[in-house]
Amino acid sequence: MRINIIIIALCVVLGFLATFALDYQQRPRSARVAENSATDNYKSAPDITFTAIDGKSFKLSDYKGKLVLLNFWATWCAPCKVEFPQMLELAVNDKDIIFLAVSVDENSEDIARFLKSQKRTHVKHADVKIAHDPEKEIAQDTFQVLKYPETVIISPSGKMTDKVVGALDWLSPQMKERLEKLKAL
Repeated sequence: MRINIIIIALCVVLGFLATFALDYQQRPRSARVAENSATDNYKSAPDITFTAIDGKSFKLSDYKGKLVLLNFWATWCAPCKVEFPQMLELAVNDKDIIFLAVSVDENSEDIARFLKSQKRTHVKHADVKIAHDPEKEIAQDTFQVLKYPETVIISPSGKMTDKVVGALDWLSPQMKERLEKLKAL
């Protein structure tokens, strides 16, 4: 009986790992960015209000003039945990990038525990905002997020230039080059 439980558990774990590996291989290696850089071709980002985990409210338009990485994530999402520190690093090291991380976790304590595992100075940085969307009103209703992580890149002019589904290597030279180009929009 005990051996059957171990075999079943092993099959479940292997199935999960196989699914994760296939999903990882199918994810884009870099963000899909339109070739035409005319901002008229992009839709304006909705000027929604967020409530940060510290209770302060802010609007997306507060960051006009900067490149915004609007990231929808969860503490239970393995790919989210991989890309989160990279996005933190981008915002901390580049004064023209805002990292707006919107957690869809139901429990705010899970978010607090996760953030404690990150570099404290990075999480508290002025260009990093952590918001909570437990009802998924912003994620699903406003931005039609279906899979985590998803990131909407918003140009300094307030245009949504891309929606990245899945985790990326945000610190790769190719991604940094793409972000530099988007800063000019």
